[in-house]
Amino acid sequence: MSEGAELDRNERTLVDTNLFVAIGSPENAKFRRFRETVTRSGVVLSVPERVRDELSIHPTERRLTLALDEGWAEVVSPPSLTAAEAVSAADRARRVIAERTGRDEHDVEKADTIFAGLAVQYLTLGDDRVTVLTDDGPATEAIEAAVRSVEARGTVRVLTLEDVIGADDGDLTLI
Repeated sequence: MSEGAELDRNERTLVDTNLFVAIGSPENAKFRRFRETVTRSGVVLSVPERVRDELSIHPTERRLTLALDEGWAEVVSPPSLTAAEAVSAADRARRVIAERTGRDEHDVEKADTIFAGLAVQYLTLGDDRVTVLTDDGPATEAIEAAVRSVEARGTVRVLTLEDVIGADDGDLTLI
């Protein structure tokens, strides 16, 4: 992915737990750059309920709370269990993550698989493009493989924090 990739307010942008960890506290320059990039683009980050749940037991909860309060993030529900392609994509993502990490499928975090399901659901509902923000390599591979496996119409791109705000400038990340 390219450094400084633009976020687009006309596309759904899903965000993973690891980005809220990586940006540091609201006092951190990396957090401020991320918030400025998101707000300048007009994007409202879609935070899956499972990510919110992960963050609620993590010291990073304040970061999400601030994003929600300031209006640059919202919590979204998981894909409907009746959305066959979305469920299939999430299942495929789980298998790929298990293969890449050597874990049992039942030990793969549900939040990591939900991105493939949500991306496919949004494409099925009419979105032309969905972006997933994650720094998780196996999840990236899984999302891409899962979306290809269901032949969803539209585009899913996966970006890292560095893609969005540029290279790390040596900020400390405090969690």
